[in-house]
Amino acid sequence: ILAGVVTATSGEAVVEGRVASILELGVGFNPEFSGRANAEIAASIGETVRETGVEVDVVDAKDVESVAPYNAVIVGSAVHMGRWMGPARDLVNGSAEELRTRRVWLFSSGPLGRDIVDPADAAQGNKLLELVGGRGHRVFAGEADKQRLGFVERRILSMVKNPYGDHRDWAAIREWAASIATELAAIPVGTRT
Repeated sequence: ILAGVVTATSGEAVVEGRVASILELGVGFNPEFSGRANAEIAASIGETVRETGVEVDVVDAKDVESVAPYNAVIVGSAVHMGRWMGPARDLVNGSAEELRTRRVWLFSSGPLGRDIVDPADAAQGNKLLELVGGRGHRVFAGEADKQRLGFVERRILSMVKNPYGDHRDWAAIREWAASIATELAAIPVGTRT
């Protein structure tokens, strides 16, 4: 109420001293929807690469037991407040030694609006890329469906004046995936990527 996030319906509040607004990120976020747009980007990348004849598995980062069976790995994460989501970040950090011996690409998704370029959105992905000696990192715009967001998520978007809607550039996503497929063409057929 004091921070203006919730409007009082009755009563009064008296402030003596300084008021600070604190928001615990993660509280109120719906984990089922927070990574959905990113999963759809991953599926599109997988489909584009698969169309070139490369065998592809698209797997949620939290379900990956090991990257050992793969010669190449593409890892993506939704980005919230400049940070990769835990499962993808943990996969890269936990598999860094093995990933250094493979072809690796990373992508981040989440900024809203196609013309927004904020270095903070790429920062953690670039750090992870450096950690594993990867070949490239891209940031793709995300999607915010007002009907699927919880109260806290909607409030945050309104406070930072981010637009609702699907801002993903599918042509750019497929183009990036096709460039990866070109590099993967040198890997023998039948090898999982």
